[in-house]
Amino acid sequence: MPGGSAAPGTPCNDNNPQTSDDTYTANCACVGTLANDCLGVPGGAAQPGTACDDGNAITGNDVYNAFCECSGQTLDCLDVPGGFALPGTPCDDANAGTENDVYTVGCECVGTIITSIEEGTGSNAWFTVQPNPSNGKFQLNALEVNTAMSIAVYDATGRVVKAPILVSGKRTLQMDLEDMASGVYHVLATRNGQQRAIRIMVQH
Repeated sequence: MPGGSAAPGTPCNDNNPQTSDDTYTANCACVGTLANDCLGVPGGAAQPGTACDDGNAITGNDVYNAFCECSGQTLDCLDVPGGFALPGTPCDDANAGTENDVYTVGCECVGTIITSIEEGTGSNAWFTVQPNPSNGKFQLNALEVNTAMSIAVYDATGRVVKAPILVSGKRTLQMDLEDMASGVYHVLATRNGQQRAIRIMVQH
């Protein structure tokens, strides 16, 4: 309650008849002092509100509650106890070829391949790919004489399978995806803040 009197350090009632001197902790938990602490030690330090270990690897900030139960806050995908980076929440996979990045159940940050990037074909082409489909080996022909661009290859989930390389001028590169599974991939070119993509098919 804004401006309320229930501030940390003020008296409260933890509803535990075995405790005394109940007060609010810094986290606003109402806890008292036990004659025998949570480990049964007379006057011991393992009191409600003090740190403990609940034995759960996916929690942090473990403390004893008013009834001496040791529990913690679930660690989020950034290992922050009680944090907000949870599965299904937005993140940044640092992949320029994806959008709508979110944490998965396994706390991996992934996005979906951007399909709104203009296809680099016809008069819009900055480069060509031949053959397509291929067995994973193909030629990338850069068509721009005086312009440098970054070329990367992504799979259908937006994962980088070939790290970006800088291509300057009109030239031909030999690309090799033979170690990749059969399926759809995207060759993405970036220059001056713009992008072009060509969809390729690898068939083994």
